[in-house]
Amino acid sequence: MSPLTQYTINVDSLSYQLRQRHAATIDLLKVVTETSETITRGNTKLVLMSRYDVSNNYRFNYQVIVNGTDLGYISAHNISPMVGRGLLSFTLFNQALYTGFVGMMEQFLTDFELCPVNVTKIDIAVDSHVNVVESFITYFTQPDAYHYLYKSTGSQNIGINFAGKQYRSGEQSITLSPAISKDKKFRMYNKTEELKTSGKQYITEYHEANGLDITKPIYRVELVLTNEAFKSKELSFSRVNESTGEIETLSKYEYEQLPDDVQAGYAMNPDKFDSTPDYQRLGDSNYLLSVFNKYSQGLAMFAHRDNNQRTRCTKIKLLDLGEAKPLIPVKSITQNPTYQISMVHTFKTLVRSYYATNNELYLSTAQLLAKEHNQEAELAKQLDRLAHYRHQYQQWHQAQQQRPAVSNPL
Repeated sequence: MSPLTQYTINVDSLSYQLRQRHAATIDLLKVVTETSETITRGNTKLVLMSRYDVSNNYRFNYQVIVNGTDLGYISAHNISPMVGRGLLSFTLFNQALYTGFVGMMEQFLTDFELCPVNVTKIDIAVDSHVNVVESFITYFTQPDAYHYLYKSTGSQNIGINFAGKQYRSGEQSITLSPAISKDKKFRMYNKTEELKTSGKQYITEYHEANGLDITKPIYRVELVLTNEAFKSKELSFSRVNESTGEIETLSKYEYEQLPDDVQAGYAMNPDKFDSTPDYQRLGDSNYLLSVFNKYSQGLAMFAHRDNNQRTRCTKIKLLDLGEAKPLIPVKSITQNPTYQISMVHTFKTLVRSYYATNNELYLSTAQLLAKEHNQEAELAKQLDRLAHYRHQYQQWHQAQQQRPAVSNPL
């Protein structure tokens, strides 16, 4: 199977824990205890909500409105005093996730001097015309012909979570959940059928704007990750101890406590991720794809029984997305008040990717968007800024190479 080229990949739900930045000029946790009905800073306004407007265990909830557009809500002071002490819970509204949320989120965090601590939940959705539900059922119900690789047991009588409806017309609305655990969930279903009852017209508009044929069924694969999943692959750094020959591994925190010259002797482990996904890159389809591929590996995979050894059987992927998404500009579905902010972030992402990979397609995509939306001046500004930073980094890197070598303290 060749990699799929026509699909969308998007964040469908997102929650973070936030904390106040050091030396912040506002103590938001203290302010909300005064039950202020509205709190305004910069371009962001917080509006007090009823505890019954959202389902959580916090005493105070505030709707977050950036430049007049609803972004999400924050919650403060967990009823359980030992949970999230000193932290704010932040959940984005579903519609905001389809309308260029990264720029709005950055504005909110800047205005209230906040920074992310960790992600509590992220749902990455892949939508396409591939009927993954039918394919899964076909392979799953033929144990004599196909191995189901998610379960290590050799038993042929394995069950999965199944929910949905059977209509007398013969149509089905089915959700399959091949993998459910405390740190991740993996499910698939007919998104077109779900949208008929959910009323989320903006998702249909998003599909159409990004090249999917809304007259044909669209199927969704969802990967839901919690903070526990990211902790299991937390960023770490290693080096070989020259005296003993053993590999020494440090956590991200331990590594950051080392002097710069000692840090230079460590390398980041390539199979690990930062425990807090970079919210500034969540609008980058290739970054989302890398997270999706890493954490969904093996969750819904089969293999032909074409060899006596299970590990040598030909593997089957329900959905092969490849390692990189084709460079098709993701289009916003509405030009809301945050449109300008979203375009600036898009240019930042494309220009950074261009400098990081030297792939001209990133630059040509940015130029195409700039011309289409009359933003040539903004693109030029971002190119000049990144070129300046790149020059500074090259000067710093050359200076580091010219420094005398430091002996290993161990």
